[in-house]
Amino acid sequence: MNPTPIVQLITYQNEQLIEPEEHQYPPCILHASLWSEDQTHPLDIVYIMHNKKIPTTPVRTMMGTLSNVPLLLYDQQHRLGAYFSFPDIGVRVANTYCLKFDLVFLTNSSFSNSGGSCPSVAPVYSDPFIVYSSKSFPGIKESSNLTKHLALQGLKVSIKSNPKIY
Repeated sequence: MNPTPIVQLITYQNEQLIEPEEHQYPPCILHASLWSEDQTHPLDIVYIMHNKKIPTTPVRTMMGTLSNVPLLLYDQQHRLGAYFSFPDIGVRVANTYCLKFDLVFLTNSSFSNSGGSCPSVAPVYSDPFIVYSSKSFPGIKESSNLTKHLALQGLKVSIKSNPKIY
C-alpha cells in the first residue's frame, strides 16, 4: 500500500491532551481491517463469483501484518509521539476502501471483563483510498517528509524518494 499507513496515538484525559512523556501506555496494539468506502461493512473477506449461480469459497482481501505495537518517536517539531505503522499491508482486489484501525489494550482486566477477548477502545477510519488493478496503477508516490523523519528513528517503512510515474 502506498503511502504506508501510519497512525499517531493521541490521548486525552478529561478533555486535556496528555503528552506522551507524561503518560505510561499500557501494552496495546492497533489492528487494521478493510472496510467499505462508506464505512458500513467489513471487506476483509470477499466472495469471488465464477458464475452467477454458484458461490465460491471466501477470499482474504488483505495480507501483511495487520496488528502492530506503538513506537515512541519524535515528529519534525521534536514532539514525542506514539506511532503505529503498517508497512507491508496489501489489498488483492481493486476497489475503493477505508481502513478501520482498532486500538486494543492488552491488560488482564480487558481479558477477564470481555470473556477472553480484548474490546476495541478507540476505533478510527482512514480516508477512502483506491486500490488499482495492475494495468491501471498510476505509480508510486514519494514518501512524505514526516515518514522519512520517522524512518530515520527506526520506524519500519519503505522510503520512496524517486517515485516512478507510469
